[in-house]
Amino acid sequence: MVQFKILNFLQILKIKVTIFNLVVGIQRARCFVLVCQ
Repeated sequence: MVQFKILNFLQILKIKVTIFNLVVGIQRARCFVLVCQ
C-alpha cells in the first residue's frame, strides 16, 4: 500500500512538472514573440 502511494505521488509529481514546463515554455514563447515584434 505504501509503495502504491509513493508511485502515485511520483506520477502526480511528474504530471505537475510537465504542466509547469509547458506553462514556462508558453510564457517564454510569448515573451520571445513580444520581443521580436
